[in-house]
Amino acid sequence: MIITQDGRLRLDRERLKQHRKRLGLSQEALAEYCFDRRLCVSIASIKRTESGKTVLYRTARHLAEIYEVEVEELSTEAEEALPSSLVAFFFALPEAC
Repeated sequence: MIITQDGRLRLDRERLKQHRKRLGLSQEALAEYCFDRRLCVSIASIKRTESGKTVLYRTARHLAEIYEVEVEELSTEAEEALPSSLVAFFFALPEAC
């Protein structure tokens, strides 16, 4: 996950839309849902993330909380990462291999 100097990161906009639609929420309804749970995610932040622009890490963390996933799963780099089961497999191999 790449976080810029100003504490912002880019999230995968299609993955975000999929999560939001899975919950059956519009962008406006998601903003209200976040507000009701005292999470700092405005409609502007939701539109910003779903248009592929960078957002504050705090916003990413709050969206991940709503979607019940890790922030890394929402990151644009998520598709490039190896699944944790593969990582564990490679680290468990004897050094002789």
